[in-house]
Amino acid sequence: MASVSALTEELDSITSELHAVEIQIQELTERQQELIQKKKVLTKKIKQCLEDSDAGASNEYDSSPAAWNKEDFPWSGKVKDILQNVFKLEKFRPLQLETINVTMAGKEVFLVMPTGGGKSLCYQLPALCSDGFTLVICPLISLMEDQLMVLKQLGISATMLNASSSKEHVKWVHAEMVNKNSELKLIYVTPEKIAKSKMFMSRLEKAYEAR
Repeated sequence: MASVSALTEELDSITSELHAVEIQIQELTERQQELIQKKKVLTKKIKQCLEDSDAGASNEYDSSPAAWNKEDFPWSGKVKDILQNVFKLEKFRPLQLETINVTMAGKEVFLVMPTGGGKSLCYQLPALCSDGFTLVICPLISLMEDQLMVLKQLGISATMLNASSSKEHVKWVHAEMVNKNSELKLIYVTPEKIAKSKMFMSRLEKAYEAR
């Protein structure tokens, strides 16, 4: 049987080693926090550089309405192809081409058109020309259902989320939002869904950061 002195000596050794480990843990924790902070700063700088680059590219174009009513932009060929072969339309209605060109250039646009004027095409077509998905916020479920029916007939992958969506469907949409190989091009949601779903906003943020 070990003597008290031997046990005490072993205890002191363990205590000393534990103290050394605690110091190492503290140092590693501090280093971890330092690296996390540096990562945030670098991520923010990279994001700002990308936004500045996009803004600089979009500023290359004339802001006058007439400058957008033409078909010689880098994306014009693809836009025309999708218009005719996907949407089965021969030509644009008034203001559609201008709005689509402004959108494709990465600029913000506010469009006011009468019912039946062709507003939907102004965001649906750019969605098919771009990577990822386009988020459409609409307060009318009936309108979303009508648009989804038409898009399905055209072979376009689209879906919607509202208060009546099943848990399985919501889970699937959330997964598709961050899936780089997803074919989903348009997601329709109600304003309430954005206001009340933290999970949806979290997925939306992740999708934006990964673009």
